[in-house]
Amino acid sequence: MTSRADSPAWRHVASSRRCNEAVTWRAFPICRRATAALRRGTVLNNAALSRRFVIYAGVNLAFFLGIAIAYAYGDSSNPRLLYLILLFALCSTPIIDLDGLNGRYALLGLFLIAYFVMFGASDVTALAQQTDAAAEATPTSQGLTRTEMVILAGGILAYLGYRVAVAARSAIKEPPLRRDWPKPPCSSWVYRCG
Repeated sequence: MTSRADSPAWRHVASSRRCNEAVTWRAFPICRRATAALRRGTVLNNAALSRRFVIYAGVNLAFFLGIAIAYAYGDSSNPRLLYLILLFALCSTPIIDLDGLNGRYALLGLFLIAYFVMFGASDVTALAQQTDAAAEATPTSQGLTRTEMVILAGGILAYLGYRVAVAARSAIKEPPLRRDWPKPPCSSWVYRCG
């Protein structure tokens, strides 16, 4: 009887240290799951992730410049600059994770777009216009009002809740692989045994 260290699978693992070989799948189940995740494309490589962070920073910088121009153009006595910048930074976070229009973070992206439209679009238009539509939320300072803090906290909790749900769903054992239809037996009327 051979020991575990003398088995061909363990010798192969010790010599190559690669997780994606078929021999190591039985020895290390974690390698099988990690390799499957890489093949499905659910794990972003470092280059794609850093590119998405650059896009995220660029979009937020463009929004900041747009808000600054709108503030300079309009004459609102109560600009909500800090609130708008924080809300947009929160609502644009799916740029980092979005892997396609039908990926696992597409629903989060749609929700946060609607969240920004509901809670930030009117402030952006009021900032650019020459009217003072945002005057009803008069704070004592240029900080955030309680309402704005609740809106930001709700967005953060929705984002974190979605991330936790995705992580919990990813931790569940994957369904078995779907295989092609089995070949009919030889006695079928379509095939002739011969």
